Amino acid sequence: MTNFSIDQELFSNVLQQHIPVIPSRSTLPILNSMRWQITGDKLLIHSTDLEISLITISEVHSDEDGEAAVPARKVADIVRELPPEQINITLDESYRVNINSANGVYKIAGSNPDDFPAMPSSDTLDEIIIPSSKFKRMVNHASFSVSKDDLRPTLCGVYFQVFKDEYRMVSTDGHRLSKIVDFSGRYDGEPFNMIIPLKGLNLSARTLADNIDLTISRSKNFMKISSEEGDIYSRLIEGKYPLYENVIPKGNPNIMTANVENMMSTVRRVAIFSSSISHQVRFQISAEKAVITAEDVDIGGEAQEEIKVDYQGEDILIGYNANYLIDALRQIETEDVKFLIGTPDSAGIIVPTEQNESEDYLMLLMPVRLT
Repeated sequence: MTNFSIDQELFSNVLQQHIPVIPSRSTLPILNSMRWQITGDKLLIHSTDLEISLITISEVHSDEDGEAAVPARKVADIVRELPPEQINITLDESYRVNINSANGVYKIAGSNPDDFPAMPSSDTLDEIIIPSSKFKRMVNHASFSVSKDDLRPTLCGVYFQVFKDEYRMVSTDGHRLSKIVDFSGRYDGEPFNMIIPLKGLNLSARTLADNIDLTISRSKNFMKISSEEGDIYSRLIEGKYPLYENVIPKGNPNIMTANVENMMSTVRRVAIFSSSISHQVRFQISAEKAVITAEDVDIGGEAQEEIKVDYQGEDILIGYNANYLIDALRQIETEDVKFLIGTPDSAGIIVPTEQNESEDYLMLLMPVRLT
């Protein structure tokens, strides 16, 4: 019999971190569980869907070691609804879990932890150390343009490149691209790269604290993120990432600068009248203004609105997917945004008017054919 106690709020937060890892459907019932291992005053919790694994470490008060595989969602739901106080938990020899609060007890049947999948292999090939705040920032700015097309698996993740003096994250779905480069890192080994699935990156962005150092390592098939709080494993996507630099234009001559919030709110309104298929909004851009229009021929509606811009270049009429444009504008942290535009049929570049220190960030957006 193993007994341990832990603060309800702390425990609930830890358990909720694991829930996104638990598969909604699985042919292996054991994957609906978490593996608990109590060793000394440490509680190690392991959850996995065989592609992503999360291991967390929490401080507990325990009388002896023990382990069990426990139903993930049921236990998390119970602990979340308990009052904020110290709770006591026991694991018996038949893997039954008793959760004791001040006013009641909850008994849950667990299972043999030996049936739970082993942790992924971590034969390290390459390794870097990076602040969690920097890593999460790169993930948040690069991941929004990941493809959802399973027929192009290499585009369904973020391409992470490590060089001697810089780290890069890139994603694209063929219609847009985002690239963020951090120049503050230092790495003495041979350059390496990996394609990381979006689920693993989203999990890391949600669960990792902002003020810790991360050790990110690559093995043959997995990425591992290690910290004082535990480990995240993510299976890597196999294949060769496209030569993305070849599609980023180098000399778009037309430059438009506009207020981010003003453009975003205007595009949202006008896009109500855009096609439900193309979501096209048209920009008629001249020296001091951009006239933004959309038309839905199915319902006979149209919208037009004008915003002030600073524009240097030839007058141009160009169309964009409103949803993609809004996604890009959300990434801009400066008051104004800069568009580097070529022709109505060529890729445009979207950048903040001022880059963060030791960073370079750009987004590419393909125009929509005018209709």
